[in-house]
Amino acid sequence: MSGAEVHFSRWMILASSAVCAVSILFSYLDTPTGSTNGIDGGGWRIVFFVALPVLLSVLGDRAEGFRPPLALLAIISASLGLLFAVWKVVDAGKAADIATSIAGSGSIGIGAWILLGGAVVLVTGAAATLSRRVAGG
Repeated sequence: MSGAEVHFSRWMILASSAVCAVSILFSYLDTPTGSTNGIDGGGWRIVFFVALPVLLSVLGDRAEGFRPPLALLAIISASLGLLFAVWKVVDAGKAADIATSIAGSGSIGIGAWILLGGAVVLVTGAAATLSRRVAGG
């Protein structure tokens, strides 16, 4: 699978999914008593939302975008993933506020922001699969 024969949207989906997966290793919440990563903070659930777009990206004619029904499924799955990422950032913000009121400081960790960024690119990549233009052509 070389870059010249794979549709750009598929690369976007694969790269952004990897970013979402890596985000769970980073801190989602930082407090004076420690931090909570995406595994302990529930961010790992993003895999449920990226699985379908990733599967669709590696199957079929990789030089083209998805057929419209599959593109719609990918967009819906990616959009749900984006909603989940926004929820995790809001959740981490609320937890940081509670930590600040109790312990004096707390902040949203970098992992939640990485998850959100990856999810935004995932939705963009899923939407770009509607382009049926052949890669390299």
